[in-house]
Amino acid sequence: MNQGGTRNQRERAMRDEAYRLLRGREYLAAAELFTQIAYLGELRNRAVVPESYLRAGQAYLQAGNTVEGMARLQAGVEFVHGVADHPPLLEYGRAILRVLRRLGQDAQALEVAGWLERALETPGLALRLIQELPETTANEDDWEASGLDAL
Repeated sequence: MNQGGTRNQRERAMRDEAYRLLRGREYLAAAELFTQIAYLGELRNRAVVPESYLRAGQAYLQAGNTVEGMARLQAGVEFVHGVADHPPLLEYGRAILRVLRRLGQDAQALEVAGWLERALETPGLALRLIQELPETTANEDDWEASGLDAL
């Protein structure tokens, strides 16, 4: 097997392990593994980076580490902003906002909406994004549904 195939298998195994950790509510370990996947993705497989940062941020937040969670979410926004134009960044931002809403992290959702407003240079966007967020229940679990198909 070629080196790329072995690397892809290893990355898939890491991703599977990260999701296993999430299902087991081992959020800190999952966050660290998703962060590793994102870092590796920045070097090799750029397609995994946005979701990996989103999941790392989500897992850190669920582990109670708001600082690291928000840092991973911001890294994801910066990565997408650096490689994509308006629609993918907006969709990625909406995915982050849905996660934050489900976690009851309203202040953090407003902060992310502000990042998007500034990055997309669209005055008033932050308020519109917050207003259009669907109501959710804290029990909703979307670890398997990425919502990032547009990227």
